[in-house]
Amino acid sequence: QVLYQSFTCNDIGTNYFKWEIKNGEKANYYNTTESKIKLREAEVTIVFVEGNGTIHRNSETKKLVVNVFDVENNTYAPNVNVSFYVTHDGSTYQLDLVNKTDEFGNSTYNFAPDCNYNVGIQYWLAGVTDICYSDLNISENHTLTIKGDLINTIVTPNGEEYLRGTNITIRANVSDECGNLISDAQVNFTSIRNNQFFECTPVLNEGTGYYNCTFNTSSPTVMPARWYNISMGSSKPYHYDEITLKQNAFFIETEPILTLSMVNTSTYDGDAGSTGGYSEVFNFTVRVTDEDGDIVTAYVYLRKWNETANDWGEWTQLGFASCVDCNNTVLWKTKSNFDCTDMGEWQFKWNATDDPDTPIVGGTQYKDETTPENFTVEQDDIELQYVAGSNRTIWRNGTESIVLSVKVYDVDDQRYLATGEAQGKIWITYDHVHYDSGHDVSVTGGFFNYTFDPDNSCYYDVGIQYWNATTIGNTCFKDVSSEVFNVTLRSYLSATLNTPSGEPYKQGDVVPINFFVFDECNGGVSEVTRRLYLVTSGNTYTVESASITDYNNGTYTYNWDSTAKAIGWYNITVEAQKDYYVLVNSTIEYAFYLGNPPELQLESVDKTTGGWGETWTFEVQCRDLEGDEDNVTLWMKKSSTDPWVPVRTKQCQSTSWTTLTFTETFTCENITPAGETTYWKFNASDQWNFTDETSTHGITIEKDDVNIGLISGNGEEVNREGDDTEQLAVQIYDIDKNEYVGSGVQGIFYITYDGITWDSGTINTTDSSGILYYTFNPNCSYGVGVQRWNAGTYGDSCYKDKLYTSNFTIEIHGQLYNNIVTPYQGQTFHTTELVPIRFNVTSDCSNEGLIPNATVSIELGSPLDQWETCEPVYNETGAYAG
Repeated sequence: QVLYQSFTCNDIGTNYFKWEIKNGEKANYYNTTESKIKLREAEVTIVFVEGNGTIHRNSETKKLVVNVFDVENNTYAPNVNVSFYVTHDGSTYQLDLVNKTDEFGNSTYNFAPDCNYNVGIQYWLAGVTDICYSDLNISENHTLTIKGDLINTIVTPNGEEYLRGTNITIRANVSDECGNLISDAQVNFTSIRNNQFFECTPVLNEGTGYYNCTFNTSSPTVMPARWYNISMGSSKPYHYDEITLKQNAFFIETEPILTLSMVNTSTYDGDAGSTGGYSEVFNFTVRVTDEDGDIVTAYVYLRKWNETANDWGEWTQLGFASCVDCNNTVLWKTKSNFDCTDMGEWQFKWNATDDPDTPIVGGTQYKDETTPENFTVEQDDIELQYVAGSNRTIWRNGTESIVLSVKVYDVDDQRYLATGEAQGKIWITYDHVHYDSGHDVSVTGGFFNYTFDPDNSCYYDVGIQYWNATTIGNTCFKDVSSEVFNVTLRSYLSATLNTPSGEPYKQGDVVPINFFVFDECNGGVSEVTRRLYLVTSGNTYTVESASITDYNNGTYTYNWDSTAKAIGWYNITVEAQKDYYVLVNSTIEYAFYLGNPPELQLESVDKTTGGWGETWTFEVQCRDLEGDEDNVTLWMKKSSTDPWVPVRTKQCQSTSWTTLTFTETFTCENITPAGETTYWKFNASDQWNFTDETSTHGITIEKDDVNIGLISGNGEEVNREGDDTEQLAVQIYDIDKNEYVGSGVQGIFYITYDGITWDSGTINTTDSSGILYYTFNPNCSYGVGVQRWNAGTYGDSCYKDKLYTSNFTIEIHGQLYNNIVTPYQGQTFHTTELVPIRFNVTSDCSNEGLIPNATVSIELGSPLDQWETCEPVYNETGAYAG
């Protein structure tokens, strides 16, 4: 048995062998018959060594390693062809490489995928594909994850400027490292300024590998100005995430913003506002903000209102100021050369422009302009500074004078005015409150001076008067007033007594005292300290100041109560004193007389209601303790609205109570009006015109009462038909005055129509004998037969209404008329026929109609002149009654 292992791959196939025996002798060699042997590929195993995992396409190499083992000779098989198959599209295997095993049986594929390989999971396997070895693949497929790169390209923006507030669109594409546009990547964009990040959403996929997103630079977030980078992020499965940063991708430009424009004036006058004197410095300011950091130049313009044209003048540039990185930066420009002719209403405005060449040359220039604002150039402020003339005293009635002086200072120009540069007035109060019309002054060496000399001028009250100085009527300077200063005037007092002036007053009355205190100008002086002395024989009464009323015009009054004071003539002394005046003491002799008045009591009247024709008795008791002869008068007034009228006066001279009687009758005119009362009273007066008066009492004076007497017409007859009349007469007697009334008293006659119903009456007036007449001629209103009548006073202003106590009568006769109805005249009847005779009865008054129940008879006259009676006569009823 011989073991032989020296076959080679080239021996694969049919081979022959034989045995040969040699013993050293060629002749003894022995060869057996050839035997056939067939050799095949050797059997091997192939196993996975390494190669699973992830690989970066176009960037990495990964070893795919398998090991081939020759199981027949139990050794690793070197130089064995191994084929490596890899999917490129994730499903279809392609032969990528055939490589030999090394001495250890390992075959290696340094796999470096390029753009021929899709990203994602790819599969690979390896197998022995060698003519010397049986073909054999590894027992399972292995996987590789190929990952590609994403490449972000930001197309726009590309370094442009954008005004804040506008939209910016970011547009970019995503491709892989093989140059393929990626249409399904996840993309985000972020704008970056320093450490501020502004993500843009939503990102729109254009479906072509391009993506865009639009955002506004001020909404919903205000983005800071200046350069921005854009960060673009993209991702996709089996690709490495990519973040791309584009430097200075865009620039947010901002417009310059002007705020808080104002004008201020110098503060010498205490006012830094927009109005100032022409000598002041006017400072025009504005705050500038422009976040994008370029240079902003602000120009200030002025224009003046043209009063003649009634319009604004042209804008003129005052100057300009600039700033960089303006952040609420204050810019200013001043004007200090206005003059007096520039006074008036002005406007200013600021106009600002930024640098169009920053940050990009040839960019857009932006500007801002403020709304024109008003300011006023006015007259200069003046200050009048005290020099002399305050807190001095002079006599008004003397010859003293005083210089009132102030210095005139231009506050805005910080200087004293020169001679003649301004005019003014000095004002002085004349009543401590109100100023006089002023005294013209002109600047002399910077001063206003005025010499004040009252010189017996009653225009100025004594006491403290006030003065001040003013500039007035100057074109270039304001009218201003100085502080108020003072000067004191002194004078003398006088006093006169106005009342009483020799008048008498009743003891117990209030004596009104009125006196007048005045100065040398005859002007009343108020608020004096005053005292009154009332002196009579053996008695002096003093009235102190607090009790005396001051009317603030020099008039003073006091009501002196004379109750229980001594009777007789009084002298009055007035004493007055006041600051700035010399005291006065003035006496008036026989100023008034104090006495006692007459007295009345127990007034009465004998009735309170009665006719005017009655006798009225009034009584009153009187006395006068001084024994004067007094006049006592009865007074009456007809009603509450009528005046008092004296009725009768009698004299009374007695120191004890004496009764006076007044017997009075009245006339019709004294009758008390309806709803009213007649009033009476007594009044007494003496030689001093002292009086006393009783209370007022009421009476009612009525119309007089009357009686009625019959004169004629009672029981008489009168025919209604024709002009037959009957005179009815009564006589009226005034029972209050006991006499017949005179003519003109109104009365009335009443007559019944039917014995029951009275007519409305007939009015007449009396004759001089007091007789009231009525000539009665009845008409058809009055029925026949006995009618009643009555008469008396009615509606008269002096007498009460009164009829006779019973009724009188008068008989009225009417006339009947017969009207034959049948037979009619000339009617013929046979001798045997009945002749119906029918007629009716009427009266002289058609309104009475047919007369029923009349007593009638019918007589027939024959041709033989013989009369025959027709009986019975029937009274028809119903429609033919009568």
